[in-house]
Amino acid sequence: MRGLIYGCVFLGGALLGNLVPGYINLHEQRVQARLQQVSIDLAPFQEIADRYHDGSMATLVQYHLASTDPTFHDEGVAIGSMLENRMELRDALEALDGSLLDSTIYLVRTADTDLARQTRSAYRPSLLLTRDSALISIVSGAALAAAIWAIWQILRVGFHRADRGT
Repeated sequence: MRGLIYGCVFLGGALLGNLVPGYINLHEQRVQARLQQVSIDLAPFQEIADRYHDGSMATLVQYHLASTDPTFHDEGVAIGSMLENRMELRDALEALDGSLLDSTIYLVRTADTDLARQTRSAYRPSLLLTRDSALISIVSGAALAAAIWAIWQILRVGFHRADRGT
């Protein structure tokens, strides 16, 4: 009977583990879309930087920030923020381009919580049949089954000691 329970726990863990690659894929697509949008938004400013500042966006931003006109200054802050966002999105895309394990670790450690929340709301579970998804399924199923087994062993030993003590 215990073997059947562990088999079901393994299967449940494997199914849950198989959902990870689909989520990572969707998250990567959302990062790409945001990067594309910020690049589109920055294009007119890049043209201005090309025309007046030898293509340097940093110089364009500094020019805006040095202005005494509050509107012009605030535009510099906004452009600087978009440039920073673009750099962060590029870094995220690079991190997500690695192995499935690296991508998973990246998402757990450093992912943008707002983007992760949006990805979760748009995610629709799907099972993937790839080598990576099979590997993560087996590992997650085995890890969950091993964790349940370890908890069971700890409880069993604890109950066994409690029975001897009475």
